Amino acid sequence: MSPLIAPSHNTIVVRPHIAITPEEREEVLRSVENNVFAFPAALPTCDYLSDSATSAMTDVQWAAMLRGDDSYGRSSGYYCLLEACRDVFLKEVCGRYVNDEIQRLYPNPVSLDRFNRIKDPFFPSGAEAQGTFAGWHSFVAEEGSRPGWKIYLNANAQGESRAPAVVREALNKLCMPQTWAPLEKVLLPGNKLMYLSLDLCPGSQARVKIYVQHRGATAADLSQAASIVAPDIVGASDPEILQVCTVPSGGSEGPYKGKGAMTCFSFTADGGDLKSEVAVYFPVHEYASDDAEIRKRIETYLGTADEKALKTYQRVLDAVAHRPLQDGRGIHAWVGLKMTRSRGSVVTFYLASEMFGVLPKRL
Repeated sequence: MSPLIAPSHNTIVVRPHIAITPEEREEVLRSVENNVFAFPAALPTCDYLSDSATSAMTDVQWAAMLRGDDSYGRSSGYYCLLEACRDVFLKEVCGRYVNDEIQRLYPNPVSLDRFNRIKDPFFPSGAEAQGTFAGWHSFVAEEGSRPGWKIYLNANAQGESRAPAVVREALNKLCMPQTWAPLEKVLLPGNKLMYLSLDLCPGSQARVKIYVQHRGATAADLSQAASIVAPDIVGASDPEILQVCTVPSGGSEGPYKGKGAMTCFSFTADGGDLKSEVAVYFPVHEYASDDAEIRKRIETYLGTADEKALKTYQRVLDAVAHRPLQDGRGIHAWVGLKMTRSRGSVVTFYLASEMFGVLPKRL
């Protein structure tokens, strides 16, 4: 006895449905690349309907059907559901929802007052929105201190050309209009505004930070940029900034033509007293053959500056590394130097989980 095999998809009943002109039919089919199941059911995509709408289906058409749009005949159940859910998952909605949850869970240390003042230009709607993210959050926990939250906003949410106007407007609303003039001097051709960060806490010590990426810059260029915004704590040829670039890069003073280094300018306002600090971040993974080579360079750099920081770095790297360091790049991301008023110079290093894979060795 032959096994019973169900037919894959046979046309059983065909009935007139709606008449469209040949030109309309061609336009509709062209718009969906001849896959009528990839088009909203509410639009007239065929002249006749059957129980399956076709007698032979490709794998792409099968996949389109299995999305759940079973509503043939100008009904649009699936697409009504899609449209209803879409706004819930927009970057704008997700970002604001996280803010609300943070404030609900941490009502005392978190304040959204400053964020609410500047948020709208960073969360444009519809076709105006650009970039892969609207904002991300940072959580800081230190022993003996209350937790701290920060939000990083995409300065290019309306496109790179609009970023200066967006950031300048935000600084005005944050009562820091005087910070724009030195920042504008830093925005030379090749430099790009990246992020605006806010400490989500009340009080005069809550920081506003502006991140700038420098493409094709030298170590001296980075030092010069830092000195423009924070001249009272950074010199035009500051040896610490030169060192945090040249040692991790393998001795090069630039220009750094791979991924650009970044500067971060931090501002606090206590009444009319505006204070600025600066940090320089060097993308060490871009300028070394593998993580083993990067480790040697960072150990050399820290060994001349801070023995305690060196031991901390080695301990953390040994805990994070999940593969031989010589097999590729990606565990090391950035090396940073923060030049602060209260703590002096602070070295930071950023290690990655390589969630999306290992970068190949550079030959």
